[in-house]
Amino acid sequence: MASSSENSGSGKQRGVAFWASLIVAMFFAWASFMKFMAPDDFARVVYAVLGEAPSMRIAVLLGVGLAGAELALALLLVLDRQSDLWKKAGVLLLVLFCGVLIRLLLMTDPPSCGCLSVRIGRGTSVEQITGLGRNLALGWLLVLSMRSSDTTPADATDPVPEAVQGAG
Repeated sequence: MASSSENSGSGKQRGVAFWASLIVAMFFAWASFMKFMAPDDFARVVYAVLGEAPSMRIAVLLGVGLAGAELALALLLVLDRQSDLWKKAGVLLLVLFCGVLIRLLLMTDPPSCGCLSVRIGRGTSVEQITGLGRNLALGWLLVLSMRSSDTTPADATDPVPEAVQGAG
């Protein structure tokens, strides 16, 4: 039979997983909202990062598609908290965003990535490094969430159900 301290420990870990996922979901939802509100601004980032290969129209569509994916991921992180699939997808998306920020850091005249939620026209290294730090922190929260939700309930480890134990 599981002790109450074991049950409260797994409950705390589930709480950590919930709050970590919720915080990341809020950031993804906010980022999505910012992209939907200024699709042309984000299209300039897409256009610059991809080396001006796509047309501006394609860059806008890619930006809107990414905003939709961020919003869907935010919802899935909250609504399907038990699945690590969405958390892994979030980590992958954050790695992609880190790659974009590194690309912008290496450019001589990058556009603003909007990482500080304020479009300032020309990008700055402070903005991009802040975005990298934020993305690393959000990725860490998702990994923490996966590790915290990985625990099994304490009573599930006991091979003999409580009803059988009480009958004997």
